[in-house]
Amino acid sequence: MKKHFTALALCLAAQGAFACKIPPQAYDMHAYLKASDMPKVVVKAKVDDVTEMLRQDGVVEQRVELTASSWWRGEAMPNITMIASTGGMSGTSCEGVWDFSVKKGEEWLIVGVMTDGIVHPLPKLSTKITDGRIPPQLKKMLGRAKAVS
Repeated sequence: MKKHFTALALCLAAQGAFACKIPPQAYDMHAYLKASDMPKVVVKAKVDDVTEMLRQDGVVEQRVELTASSWWRGEAMPNITMIASTGGMSGTSCEGVWDFSVKKGEEWLIVGVMTDGIVHPLPKLSTKITDGRIPPQLKKMLGRAKAVS
């Protein structure tokens, strides 16, 4: 009996060692804003167009065209392309953690990183805007918005 308990404890400990590890800057706005190792993007934008594509690995990828109205981080530009996806990391402890999708006409505060001119959103920090306003505590944290050029 003692051997079975020890084996079970080792299996559970090993399972915990492979749990999904999310860096703080992916879910904590303070950590994100302090991080210096990423090209940050924080923008309020409206979804103009969404093109979905099913990849061979089962991931649904969205190519999203947005019109920006306010910028807090990143190069202020009027139009943005974003890549979002759902169904990634299937079968792992991170399954669903990075899922993010939008619909045409929605307004979002997109928080993410810019790579080669494409925005990659951080799902745990990006916020759908339903009343046209950014939550006051978040707006205070972000500071003054930049003009869109």
